[in-house]
Amino acid sequence: MSGMNVSRPALEGSDRSRYRGPGIFEANFTMGLRQFFDTQKGKNVAIGVLAVGLLAAIISIWNSLRSSETEMAVNEPVFVNARTGEAKRFKLGGKIPEGFHPAEFCYWTKDGKRKDKPTPVLLNKFKDLPEPTFCPDCGRLVVALNPVPTETSKPPPTEAEWKARHPK
Repeated sequence: MSGMNVSRPALEGSDRSRYRGPGIFEANFTMGLRQFFDTQKGKNVAIGVLAVGLLAAIISIWNSLRSSETEMAVNEPVFVNARTGEAKRFKLGGKIPEGFHPAEFCYWTKDGKRKDKPTPVLLNKFKDLPEPTFCPDCGRLVVALNPVPTETSKPPPTEAEWKARHPK
């Protein structure tokens, strides 16, 4: 003990004087584990632990390889058929059938509350109509790059509210 002025008698009776090294406890613990895992019960426990670990690894790999909803929304956007109103997902880079155009999404209900599952809407500009687009479900204004509402967002105007603000 260089640098410390502690005599051997001062250490006697302290926890340090009773410590005999790592050997005794670790050897007993290791031997106990070996004896336990040599029994049928121990083998069953070992198999169970390995099975749970293997299952956890498989689930982790599965979740990391599958596409998330966000990734799917980006790589397979929704398109709406201008004639029929049918909404479908198409992979980016793939062929998009004639008459399908990118959808905008309406996140509102008729009473002005936010909803979890948005409605795909085809903008009137893709139908060669000059007037603004209103959601067929809630009747609220839908614009290009329609924003996802936040907690403090106010709903867009209904068709009647919009026409009252924009008389011809």
